Amino acid sequence: MCTTIKNNGIVIYTIIYTHGGAISSATQSTFQNCATDPGKYFFAASSSDLQSAFQNIGRSIANLRLSW
Repeated sequence: MCTTIKNNGIVIYTIIYTHGGAISSATQSTFQNCATDPGKYFFAASSSDLQSAFQNIGRSIANLRLSW
C-alpha cells in the first residue's frame, strides 16, 4: 500500500512513538520502508522526541501550496 501511495506522488511521513516500550525491528523496518525517504521516518522514544518529530514535519511542509 505504501508503495502505491508513493508512486502516486504522495509524500508519506511515519513516526514510531514508544514512550519506553519495546518496538520490534520488523515494525521499525516497516515504518522506515513506508516513509517516502529516510528523512521522513522518525523514531520517538520520548515526548520531547515526538514533539521534535512533529516540528520537523511542520517545517518541511510549511511552504506547501495547494492549487486546483
